[in-house]
Amino acid sequence: MDISLDEAIHMHARALKGRAGGNSPMLARLRAGDLRDKGDLEGFRIWTRVGEQAELLLAAQSRAEREALEKDRG
Repeated sequence: MDISLDEAIHMHARALKGRAGGNSPMLARLRAGDLRDKGDLEGFRIWTRVGEQAELLLAAQSRAEREALEKDRG
């Protein structure tokens, strides 16, 4: 099975969000920083994107939770 880089980034972001919740973007950026410090610029770029994707997933989750609360009230 072949997956694209974008799909792999999304999968890693979802897994990290599942393990770390709201801390997932920060943890991804810490990993990105470690890789940058070791000279792995491709790894840095990828893990930066994982962090960005984790932020998007958390925002979508928050939006869905707010909408559900409004629907229940309404």
